[in-house]
Amino acid sequence: MDFNFELFKKTFFLFSPYQGLKKTGQRWRFIFATFLILVDVAAASLVPYYTKTIVDSLAMNVLNSVWIALFFLGFFWILEKTLNHIQEILFFPIINNTIRDLYYKVVEHTHEISFKDYQKLSIPELINCTRRISLSARSFFNVLFLMIVPTIIKLIVAIAVVTQLGFFGFGLLPAIVLAALILNKGIRWYIKAREAAWSTTDTVLMRINDSLLNTKIARFFPQYEMEKIKTLVDNEAELWYKTNTRLQSIYICFGTWLGLTITALLSVAVLGIQQKTLSVGDFVLLKGQLIAAFLPFKLLAVECRQLAESLVDIKKIIQFFEIPKQQNSTIAEPLPSKSCPALALKNITFSHDENTALFERLNLEIAQGEKIAIYGESSCGKSTLLSLMCTLYQPHEGRLLLQGQDAHCIPKSVLKKMIHCIPQDLRLFNLSLYDNLTYGLSAVPLNLILKAAQLTGLIELIEKMPLGLETLVGEMGTKLSGGEKQKVALTRALLLKPDILLLDETTNSLNVESESQILEAIFSTIPTVIIATHRSSTLEQVDKILKLENGLLLNHKLSPAFV
Repeated sequence: MDFNFELFKKTFFLFSPYQGLKKTGQRWRFIFATFLILVDVAAASLVPYYTKTIVDSLAMNVLNSVWIALFFLGFFWILEKTLNHIQEILFFPIINNTIRDLYYKVVEHTHEISFKDYQKLSIPELINCTRRISLSARSFFNVLFLMIVPTIIKLIVAIAVVTQLGFFGFGLLPAIVLAALILNKGIRWYIKAREAAWSTTDTVLMRINDSLLNTKIARFFPQYEMEKIKTLVDNEAELWYKTNTRLQSIYICFGTWLGLTITALLSVAVLGIQQKTLSVGDFVLLKGQLIAAFLPFKLLAVECRQLAESLVDIKKIIQFFEIPKQQNSTIAEPLPSKSCPALALKNITFSHDENTALFERLNLEIAQGEKIAIYGESSCGKSTLLSLMCTLYQPHEGRLLLQGQDAHCIPKSVLKKMIHCIPQDLRLFNLSLYDNLTYGLSAVPLNLILKAAQLTGLIELIEKMPLGLETLVGEMGTKLSGGEKQKVALTRALLLKPDILLLDETTNSLNVESESQILEAIFSTIPTVIIATHRSSTLEQVDKILKLENGLLLNHKLSPAFV
């Protein structure tokens, strides 16, 4: 990873404290904390000065000066030891609000990018980066506000004071420059190893997550599964060992250089005392200023390491936010008349890649109240067609009309009432049955939930669950069977009551009797239903059958041969 101004600028705006400073109280915290930084710098610089005064006063037996200097020394020493913690207290709400705002923005941006861009993301990797971003934000703020600015000021003050003692300032300046170069080169060398290590760690976490979620398969191949995971874990351990070795090597080189610099300058000061060109107080002042300069410089090295580590995650989050949001038109259109089709595809062209068009100038009109089934061979585009109908995908050309309105002009709040889709890869939230059934709804009476559950057969599951509707369904609904998850989704559809319902193989895990009962309830509750299916039993219950073949929708009649 290379450090450059562009990355720093993007990081600054990513972690901009603007959100945290909107409240007046937070602004005053920031101003006061900034003022304390200057007080901290002054305290760190004055401690060596009053130490020198004490030593010189003792040598001259001026006790009044000693007691006065001791008073100020104690005062500034207390300030120096406590101000950092006070600054942390003041900065914490600002940083905390910024981090929480970032969590919100990650979720918001995920739902605003196009579905095609979403499918290109590694969601587990994004989750891992988001989890670590709190450390990244704190490191950035600590380095920028609590370390870099105070350290630079302390270095300038130290060089100015030491220069007054002779040529020491001219020796201190190149030593600091060389130490900064060592730190910069070392951190770059270290961060390359760390990027590889974190990438492997993300892979290990995702692999372990897969293993735990797919235990029904993995437990039949335990040796194979554990060998795969052990190989990944061993590789991860080796990479982190390499990373840590590089880090400690940097600290050894950095610490050695600082030690040699301080020793050399103090050795010259000792010679000055012997030759009567420096007093013992000057020696103490020099030592104090060197510590005042190099101690925060050393702490800065640690913080820079943390910031460099954080930049691995920061860079990924920045790249995520650079994915453009899906642009939807907001032009208001006239309300439709009753004669408008429920759904219409007008000259739709769409492809998943640039080489092959899945649909080219596809046209379709579905009247209000129709029950339509779409079938075709696997991978013919049924799921993609339903994704276009519910606006998950945007066509490259053509228009999707819902009740006479351009679907991409309809506000989301209105769209959710007009059309709802239950996807083939059905996943539930790791929440209770109640929360999954009422997701997107508010204040649903219990009797309506139980009535809908009765129609779909979900009531049997609710009654046998130990906590009833409050039972947690597990991550992605892993505690439920495929048929039970489908019943949850279909019950929720009955509660939503959209004008148009799209079902993508949503009844394929149910037996024929259950499917017939649920579809009857769906058809009597929801005006227009479109089903993508392979099952002949489903085709027998609809008004019209459309066969999807070579990107075209053809009218079809169910025949004994199909059954």
